[in-house]
Amino acid sequence: MLTYTALTTLLGSRITYFLLIGIGAMLGAYFVYLDRQDETIRTTYQQATCTITSADVSVEEEMHHTRGRHYVTRTYYPEIVYTFKVNGQQFEGEDYRAFEHGMTEEEANVVVARYGEGHSATCYYDPADPENAVLTLESDRSGMYSLATWGLVFLVAGLVGWIVIDFVLPGLDQSAKAAKKTPDDFRVEIPEWSSVPRT
Repeated sequence: MLTYTALTTLLGSRITYFLLIGIGAMLGAYFVYLDRQDETIRTTYQQATCTITSADVSVEEEMHHTRGRHYVTRTYYPEIVYTFKVNGQQFEGEDYRAFEHGMTEEEANVVVARYGEGHSATCYYDPADPENAVLTLESDRSGMYSLATWGLVFLVAGLVGWIVIDFVLPGLDQSAKAAKKTPDDFRVEIPEWSSVPRT
């Protein structure tokens, strides 16, 4: 746990804010990379007819501990296995969509209900590597949007912090010093009548 001194040192160092800017830039660059990957899937993947060999819903549970409270979150995934042929060679796919981050139980059940075992369906494969295949070209972009959001948060926090410690605070400090400083040429003007002797 950070001590007060360590925390103030971190907040007062421009290195901290440059690191935040760097992290934000890297997250933004990774988002751009994933976005291009998504574009590649939608524009280059070829269509094929596949046969569904199994379709089920799987669940992933995660335990959370917060302030003495314990609770479980569940994320559901459509587990669909399908086969298809490309140039006479058979391939097997397991991905419903690219960049899958899970969904609600209701959403997963709706997806699985569309793909009955033994039924035919349309799938899409990478012509350069047919082992990469999906059942829909609509990717799960929720993770990408979260990545972009955090990248923007880090970038803005770093820029604001850097501007504050390098430009705003020094300017305020100089203004405060100037307000307290007495000019060297400051003289008290004594009116002439004050030196006239009284009668």
